[in-house]
Parts: sequence; C-alpha cells; structure tokens
Amino acid sequence: MPTTFEWVVVDTDVLVQCESLPDVVTAVNWRYQGTNGTYTASVHGKTKVDEHHPGHAFIPFEQLTQAEVIQWVIDDLGPDAIQGFQNSIEEQLQNHVLTVVTKPLVNN
Repeated sequence: MPTTFEWVVVDTDVLVQCESLPDVVTAVNWRYQGTNGTYTASVHGKTKVDEHHPGHAFIPFEQLTQAEVIQWVIDDLGPDAIQGFQNSIEEQLQNHVLTVVTKPLVNN
C-alpha cells in the first residue's frame, strides 16, 4: 500500500497582544506523518511565524483554519525539507523503526 502523508497542527504559540493585534500566532508545533495502512511514522517540529512575513496577512485567531496554518509551515519549510521528511518517514515504515501504533490500555 502506498504511503499516505498528513500534516497535523499539534498546537500554536500565541502572543496575547502584539502591538494592537490580539492573539497573534508566533509559532506552530506540527507533526508530519505517513501511514502505509498498518504502521504510522512521523517527524515533528516547530515553525516560527513572522506576522510581518509577506503573504502572511494577519487573520484573527478565531478565524484561522488548519489549512492556512499548515500552508504557513509548508511555505516556511520548502519542498526540499518536506521531501526529506517523506524519505525519513518511508525509511521508518520500511524498517518498522520509530513507528507508532494505537493500543488501548487494559484496566486492571
């Protein structure tokens, strides 16, 4: 089965007040994961967000979408880094190293 990749926004660092703007995102904690149907492997990181970055117009926090925040991360990282993440995830899946599976806890 081919690997399916997915971005996950874990959480964001938010400055309560920046100049006259409330709740300004300053960093995104993310996970990039791939699954082959059986196993899941991932890489994670933190991307700083510069509110003055061209193309990153201020969006009120309550109006931000996952897609917009993920696009900020993708734009910051660039295609070479993302390809490197995909290669790392593929290698992890092939070797079953650092894979994550979901297992329920058994209560005693």
